[in-house]
Amino acid sequence: MAATAAAVIAGSSGNAAELTAAEAIVPTVAPPATTVILAKQTTDMTASDFDWDAFSQNLGKPKPPPAPPPPPVETPAPDPKADKEAARRADAEKRYADKAAADQAKAEKRAADEKAKAEKKAADEKARAEKKAADEKARAEVAEKRAAGKPAGKGAGKAAPPAPAAPEPPPPPPKVTDWTSSDFDWSQVGGGSTPKKAKAPKQEQPKEEKKTKSEDKASKEAAKAKADKAAKEKASKEAKAKAKAEKAAKEKASKDEATAKAKKVANDLASKEEAAKKAAEAKAAKEADAAKAKEEASAKAAIAKEEAAKKAAIAKEEVAARAAKSKEEAAAKAADAEKVLAERQERLRAAGLIK
Repeated sequence: MAATAAAVIAGSSGNAAELTAAEAIVPTVAPPATTVILAKQTTDMTASDFDWDAFSQNLGKPKPPPAPPPPPVETPAPDPKADKEAARRADAEKRYADKAAADQAKAEKRAADEKAKAEKKAADEKARAEKKAADEKARAEVAEKRAAGKPAGKGAGKAAPPAPAAPEPPPPPPKVTDWTSSDFDWSQVGGGSTPKKAKAPKQEQPKEEKKTKSEDKASKEAAKAKADKAAKEKASKEAKAKAKAEKAAKEKASKDEATAKAKKVANDLASKEEAAKKAAEAKAAKEADAAKAKEEASAKAAIAKEEAAKKAAIAKEEVAARAAKSKEEAAAKAADAEKVLAERQERLRAAGLIK
């Protein structure tokens, strides 16, 4: 039938080449060699290619659990034993420092009291010695005056009155025995000699005065011996008071040294506590930095995860768009092929080759 139709067409129209080509094209229409499987879309639920399997896959199921939170920063647990030991040590150090301060205050007060007592005693002894020396000197002067005015014997009352005596030279200044005084005579120390006094003109002494010369000399020597004894006692007391004051000063120095040692121990403990405090602060700062770095890393990871999810969504949308475009292009090609086939069939019908 086909051959007869072809012969008729060729004899009637004379365009055998076109009919041969049309015959060759009509039966050879076939699907393309490579088949493209388009992905189903998940946005338009009214479309025929909506992916109902993916839509119904999670229906009736719980939502996926959220991402686990970042692990908490590990902080060392407090050690009650260490806290008790630190409190006990701080209490002991405080008691030691308070005791050292109290001992120092007592030592200073005791040394000040002893020094004041020693100074007061030395001043009292010095005043007593000076008073005693002045009394001895006054008694010696009184004795000299009495010896000068005493009669020589029983028959002296009938004798003629003595001739008026020449005026006596002024008495010498009192002997100063205190070496620290500005009036001390240093010419008598170290082999020095006092300047010789000018001799008064020798006058005839009454017989009564010659008789009492030995008594005056004895009284003067006794007064001088008493004055020397008083000076020696005064010097001895001053030496004892000085030795006692030196002893008190040494005791105070030793107590001051003990107080200085206690202060040094307290300062060492304070420096150790300060170092421990700084170490704790440095450790806390380091832990804070580590926690901050961990939080930053977690935040960066979350941001990276979000960016990856966005990129995946964009890629998925691009793939869906490309699939839709490919589907539209394939549909357009299929429509074109159907149109060409319809046109050829019309021609064949017009030629009477097909019904």
